[in-house]
Amino acid sequence: MIFRSGSISSMGKECMEGIKYSVIMVRYGEITLKSPRVRARMEHRLIRNIIRQLRFAGLSGFKISKTGGRIFIHGVDVKRALEVLPKVFGIVSVSPAIEAPLDLDLLRKHVVEYARKVIGQGETFALRVHRANKSYPLTSIELARLLGKEILDLRPDVKVNLDNPDKEIHVEIREEKAYIFHEKVEGPGGLPFGVEGKVSAIIYKDVDSIVASWLMMKRGCSLVPIFYDMSPYVEHEKEVVLEALRRLRSWIPLDEWRVYVVPLYMAHDEASIPSSHRCLVCRVLMYKVAEQIAMKENAKAIVTGESVFSHGLDELYLLDRCVSLPVMRPLVGMDEQSIKELAHRIGILEVYPSEVQCKIASRRLIAHDVKDLNRLMSTLGLERVIESLLDRAEVLKL
Repeated sequence: MIFRSGSISSMGKECMEGIKYSVIMVRYGEITLKSPRVRARMEHRLIRNIIRQLRFAGLSGFKISKTGGRIFIHGVDVKRALEVLPKVFGIVSVSPAIEAPLDLDLLRKHVVEYARKVIGQGETFALRVHRANKSYPLTSIELARLLGKEILDLRPDVKVNLDNPDKEIHVEIREEKAYIFHEKVEGPGGLPFGVEGKVSAIIYKDVDSIVASWLMMKRGCSLVPIFYDMSPYVEHEKEVVLEALRRLRSWIPLDEWRVYVVPLYMAHDEASIPSSHRCLVCRVLMYKVAEQIAMKENAKAIVTGESVFSHGLDELYLLDRCVSLPVMRPLVGMDEQSIKELAHRIGILEVYPSEVQCKIASRRLIAHDVKDLNRLMSTLGLERVIESLLDRAEVLKL
């Protein structure tokens, strides 16, 4: 089986080489483990998200059906659809396939013709049969042997290799049709966007906050991004982050996506914040503003790209107590290389320069408990600063 991680460049070429795919098979995994009621709700949302994403890409006139843990898309431009579907949360993988009748003679003809086009000169192959329709007269093994022999009779130059074949052809036997395919394009998996409610995300200068946001969307959350603009102190920050958010937009099945832009740099310009306190105050302001926006948007939690490695457990413990909403940190168990690999897959890593540095420097933690923090907020008049930032926040529609 040829398995691609969201890449269709070579697949698109194969689609044009004599194989006229009639359907795209969509697989989903975690949804099938839910109770019947929850599963039905999530399947409905997944199909709705697929329809929206395809229409956003300018595709129309297609038909979608669902049976036996599969979604089938007919009448769609296969190459263009395969650029869209790997960005739909909840999808484990997709395969372009051809439909064939269940009649054995006709099925044999379709499989042999498919193999003739797919298997190259002198290549090895394996034929895998999955019989979802248990009333079919032949077992999976019997059918695989029969069809494999037909291929060998037609192509004496090829050989069978069940362990490490050059090409792996699959035949799925279902209630009304058989489906023949040999490629899979990986999707993000997880749950459909929007089935688990809404979260607000603290978006800052580095790639981590975008990756954390993506991971929460993979868990079924819709996202309210809050970008904290520190442009005078972080070079090219606004252009970089907004471009990353535009790229993240391609994963989101919403007609309109609202992004809050908070001019956090103004707090440092206007408030009398001692240099030794600036990093902590900056974080506190992010949390407090995010909480207010989350409540306005009916979001249930705050998401950040922080980890113990980047901020320290004491600091995270203190920041959690600044707000009443739960704080989610999806990156807490990931190392830097894993985060970069995921950012590359999302399509945002290339946007960020190798190093993003803030010109505001201070010691890390200067409040040791919540009482210290509250005293600091009162002394600096941070409640007024928070109100000012909320008043000056812009809403961009992407």
